[in-house]
Amino acid sequence: MKNFVGTSLFSSVLLLGSVSSFGNNSIKAIRDINKGVKEWPGQRGRIINGQPATDGQFPYYIFIIIRGTTRTNQTSDKSYCGGSIISSIWAMTAGHCYEVGSRRERISYKLDAGMTVRGSPRQSTIVDQSNARRHPSYNDNRLENDVALLKFSGLIFDTYVGSIDIAPTAWNTPDRYAGQSVRVCGFGYTSNNGPISNILYWITQTGTPIATCRSAYTRIPSTCFCAQDSAGGSSICSGDSGGPMTMMLPGTQTPIQIGVVSFGSAGGCNTAPQGYTNVAAMYSWIYATMNS
Repeated sequence: MKNFVGTSLFSSVLLLGSVSSFGNNSIKAIRDINKGVKEWPGQRGRIINGQPATDGQFPYYIFIIIRGTTRTNQTSDKSYCGGSIISSIWAMTAGHCYEVGSRRERISYKLDAGMTVRGSPRQSTIVDQSNARRHPSYNDNRLENDVALLKFSGLIFDTYVGSIDIAPTAWNTPDRYAGQSVRVCGFGYTSNNGPISNILYWITQTGTPIATCRSAYTRIPSTCFCAQDSAGGSSICSGDSGGPMTMMLPGTQTPIQIGVVSFGSAGGCNTAPQGYTNVAAMYSWIYATMNS
């Protein structure tokens, strides 16, 4: 899967936004950046060895195109990320998918919904930078509090477009997801050299103990948990940033979002556990922001 629009690949870690050195290994944000706009020292995102999604399988998934518009109204795509619809007017993505903008360039976010083939959304809407909120304690170097919200309008819920519930604060306990079957989807690269996938893919992973993740990176964000394919054959990668990590509510076939795609290993997409922002740890801020 992929979360950035870019075309440059890095062979060291999963890139979500920026790269940080964490002991013997480093974490990398998984956003995809357009070549010529930004270069990130990590590998581009994709879902490796994933399964193609069917129409309506992930109605809450959105593909986000981050755009910049100059004073002369010239617009270009800066990067791509994934995201999720969490209410009738709010979407969630990674904090490193948030763009600050400048006096020379206005930022906006195009949300493509109900899409399993890239470029063919059933619905789309544009979010102005003024309606984007990043966690106030987000740290770009350490990827702490790696979450952002986008307030939108114009999406109509149906079979193909809908929202997903998020994990409550009570789920913010150590190793809550260790050993649990979890799922993630995105439009990232399907091989190390890309290009970005035209098809929405998904994979199943297993939550890993936080000690296992720490041993892989030496130091990781305190607001994350990790997961990986126990067989080592499938993974997320750069370009999947911001996408939803989900699990089924016990005894049901109802998904709930527990994580946001955040980082991977600079040593390669499927060489170490991948990191996800812990939604339960972010719940209080998410709830307060949505109700402000």
